[in-house]
Amino acid sequence: MVAERHPGARPIEIAPILAAIPSYKEFQTGSELQTGSKQLVKDYPTLVSSGFLRLDENFGRSTEGRSIELMTVGKGKKKVMWVGTPHPNEPVGTLTIDFLSRYLCEHPEITEKLDTTFIFIKNADPDGLKLNKSWLKGGLDPLQYALGYYRPSEEKQVEWAFPVDYKTLHFHNPPPEAQALMEAFKKNKPDFYYSLHNCCFQNPYFNLSHKRTELFKPLEQVVTDQGLQLSIGKAEVPWMETYARGIYQIPSVQAKYDYFHTRGEDPLRIITGGAKSYDYLQEHVAPDSFSIESEVPYFTADALNDNTPSEMSQNDALVAGLNKRQNIVDFMNKHFTELESEKPLPDNRLKRSVAWIIDTMNKRLPSYREDAEKPEYQKEATKAQAYNAIQVASFYQVIWLGEVYRLAVQAGEIGRAEEIKQNIEGVIDDINEVSPIRSIPIQKLVAIQVGAGLVTQQHLSLAA
Repeated sequence: MVAERHPGARPIEIAPILAAIPSYKEFQTGSELQTGSKQLVKDYPTLVSSGFLRLDENFGRSTEGRSIELMTVGKGKKKVMWVGTPHPNEPVGTLTIDFLSRYLCEHPEITEKLDTTFIFIKNADPDGLKLNKSWLKGGLDPLQYALGYYRPSEEKQVEWAFPVDYKTLHFHNPPPEAQALMEAFKKNKPDFYYSLHNCCFQNPYFNLSHKRTELFKPLEQVVTDQGLQLSIGKAEVPWMETYARGIYQIPSVQAKYDYFHTRGEDPLRIITGGAKSYDYLQEHVAPDSFSIESEVPYFTADALNDNTPSEMSQNDALVAGLNKRQNIVDFMNKHFTELESEKPLPDNRLKRSVAWIIDTMNKRLPSYREDAEKPEYQKEATKAQAYNAIQVASFYQVIWLGEVYRLAVQAGEIGRAEEIKQNIEGVIDDINEVSPIRSIPIQKLVAIQVGAGLVTQQHLSLAA
């Protein structure tokens, strides 16, 4: 896709925008985010009366009836859509939108120079964000994050719950949150769609819908300007293409289907959701649109930037990580099964999420082991690659154990909950022994998301 240059589009200075980002110490709750949007409208009545700033507080409704708001800033030809909490344990984007929407109102010439209308959905999953509330305040801590972690099962994830018909895969039951996003797509037909993800532990990386090499260096610069480095790890799932260091192809449900099908497995045993948001946008609404996913982490470690030899092969590192992950899944399954056998757990979001992740990982891990045997992984791993494959992978798995901890607390099984907590602490301690986990200032994460979005938008607006 090549963006058509509009005569009115002019470059902007991005550095001053990033310099204005506050020194955030914590995240906002759903109600605080809504209050901020309402206050913005009150602060700029002339922009509202001119149509430059618009807020629909009830654009959509969540599964539990919470408001999903849509805000529009600017009146340009180009349409861009930024979406926060595509997964509810990923709230960095809510601050990104909260900051940028106000900054654009304070500096309306930016939207004019870019000839752009910004469409913001600050909190796409308000129900899920509420279930993550215990760690939003008080600073980032790995243990507290794990103990308060929540992410829905695949068919309820906003990012992965769009209608699709692909071979034998047919999904036509999008939750209300995805329906709201579908309506926003149809109403606005965005040229650029920006899904504001954040990973939890590694170095930053980006997923792109198209291989636009001219964006690689600017995106990397956005990261290095914050004193961080792009990830050197392999793509998060085997069905994604690696474009460059820390820059990958956006994963699609079609590629996921084909990956498992070519291995002789029935993809429907593993795929429980639908299409990804961008899949739907491109196929049904805006076929020439471009999309980026920013993945900024809460935590990092010095080992992730250590490119010295590890004295172990990449295969051995991957297998060691998979063994740790399987042990955690088995521990989850043991306690979840025992909780269910003693007294059936209420059919709530946490229970459905735990059941889904145990089933999913037991189906996926064998394929990941098969991938680890590929010839490309027989060479020696760097310490960064080994740390990513073993320590980072175990952290990504153990945070799900926090959901079982919460179920045990809800069931009054305090002794069991303490045993689960100690297991989580043990995994984190093992990671820290190799290279201590460090939290990254939230301000830097917001700066990367804002910078990457504006760099991309400027490129699209000014492209010949």
